[in-house]
Amino acid sequence: MKTLILFSLLSISSPLFASVAQFDLIKDKSPVEFEAKGNPSLLSIKGLKGKGGGTLKFNNNSLSGNIIVALNDFDTDLDTRNEHMKEKYLETGKPGFDQAILKIDSVILPKDFSEKGNRIDKFPIEGILVLHGKEKKISCLTDLLIQGNDLNGKTNFKIKLSDFGIEIPSFAGITIEDEIVINAQFKGSTGKQ
Repeated sequence: MKTLILFSLLSISSPLFASVAQFDLIKDKSPVEFEAKGNPSLLSIKGLKGKGGGTLKFNNNSLSGNIIVALNDFDTDLDTRNEHMKEKYLETGKPGFDQAILKIDSVILPKDFSEKGNRIDKFPIEGILVLHGKEKKISCLTDLLIQGNDLNGKTNFKIKLSDFGIEIPSFAGITIEDEIVINAQFKGSTGKQ
């Protein structure tokens, strides 16, 4: 009898981890942006309008999944710069180069994740970023909040273009710095009503 009561209490206090929960990311509510700095100028270039799709799966105390971003969605607010970014530097016309994929494989979440209302703040999540035909391990500082069938989160990280074999953009004496910052927000749903 004591075992049945204990099991019931654990199931009530931690409903997310009683089974697998998979969240499909909603692209229109999951913006992805990048920021690049110019050198020697104080020029800052922002890439806006990126959208994150894919799925995140929670199983017991682990997280896995893929976040996919179509690179042709990015807009730097200048048509010529957009064209150069996509055609010359990111080479989105090549097979497989038109998207970036963040692969997360079984990241262990803090033990108190479910005790804190299925929330973590500034938690380092490691994954493999696939970009421009290359793969590189990265670490993202991530906030996550699960409420019922909804997932909300945000993350940011830095990458070096040279790590992915991307030529460093340069024009009119201004060279973009190798390191760029990626910021993403995401919203997902289990699809259950």
